[in-house]
Amino acid sequence: MDTQAFLRQRRDTHALVRCASDNVRSDLIPRFVAEKTPLLDSYLSINQHHFARDVHMGQMAQADSAYRFITSEKRDPYYQTTLDELCSLRGIRGNVGGFEVVHPKFLKSLSSKLFAALVAHESFTSETLFIRYIAIADFALQLLHPVKDGTGRTGEDIMVLLGLHHQRPLTFSLTGYRASLDNSDRLLFHRHVTERIGHIEFITAFLFGIGVPAQVIYPTHILEVINALIKTYESRSQSAQIWPDGLTDVIDKLSEEIMQDLASDDPLLTQGHPYFDYASFYVKELCYLTLCLEDPDTLFDGLLKRYPLSMGCRLLDVQVALKRAYRPTPPSLGVLTDGVMALIDLKRLGLLKSSDRSLEKAVSLIEDDVFATLLDLESRSPSLEKLLERVGVPNGWDMSPKHFRTALHAKMNWTL
Repeated sequence: MDTQAFLRQRRDTHALVRCASDNVRSDLIPRFVAEKTPLLDSYLSINQHHFARDVHMGQMAQADSAYRFITSEKRDPYYQTTLDELCSLRGIRGNVGGFEVVHPKFLKSLSSKLFAALVAHESFTSETLFIRYIAIADFALQLLHPVKDGTGRTGEDIMVLLGLHHQRPLTFSLTGYRASLDNSDRLLFHRHVTERIGHIEFITAFLFGIGVPAQVIYPTHILEVINALIKTYESRSQSAQIWPDGLTDVIDKLSEEIMQDLASDDPLLTQGHPYFDYASFYVKELCYLTLCLEDPDTLFDGLLKRYPLSMGCRLLDVQVALKRAYRPTPPSLGVLTDGVMALIDLKRLGLLKSSDRSLEKAVSLIEDDVFATLLDLESRSPSLEKLLERVGVPNGWDMSPKHFRTALHAKMNWTL
């Protein structure tokens, strides 16, 4: 691979992500809050803004995605995306690292209910309740995955918008690069890792709920999930799915309303097909999260027991997000900081020789003390795979939930 060509590509991509993020935070979000723009409209407009200058480059925000695209002889059709697709609700099946998100046939109805629940609260009586609400909202939007690409960036922006609406400014990302960490203690709660943890616990809840034997190792890739179902379909206990706080009947009714007009032209969505079990559970789980958003005071404890690691990470992230502020990149620094981030990508991909001092030299040229400190910390933080290894998830993140909880649960304090 041409290292210099890769660095040029990464500098251009970081410049796009940075500029779009700064504009969203400085202009779009305050305007949408002031004008009381409907939340779903805000979401789709913000997502469009992140990709407006260059759709393909916007999809290359993650270094590993760019590396795979550049080095692969076979082009992934996923990246043949139009701007229209990214400023409207997703019309195709989608996945995050193989974890399949809600089927598009149910997306419009679920989005309507969930976004209505997000704006149902005029105020919160305590910061604790607000933190719970934001943690639930973050998880629900990641599972809903309303658009083909950009869910992470735009979902984070919506959390910022909701915070401003409730007079509680917050930010998960310190800069427009959407990656900087504030200290080593938060490596366990890196948002990408939190997302993967959520996938594990979602599949755990799904397979346990339909009676798959407990000794089965729960995968997250949709093909592995379907294969696990096929192998165990006849041996399931056939026990009914149960939701916390006596909500099962309410959730069944809500999901029936959403699925009653289901077209029968998709064989995957035929009752009796393992995928149908998965898709219908997904609808019910998003109905459950919508109810939790409507009443985070009463229902949060049940949700925390259902998703102890995922919701625990989010609680900690929101607490930290409330204590810090987003910092737009000064125009005079943009070219320098874009170059540093490109070198960090090269280092994380293992393509920067240990004897190469170019990254340290690039950081030393930045005279802004705050940005120099942030980028120095960023340069020392590991890649996503290293973070996953750090929290005890081998081979990506497929492992026994029991093993996962045993390894981590004792280390973390989820009480709030």
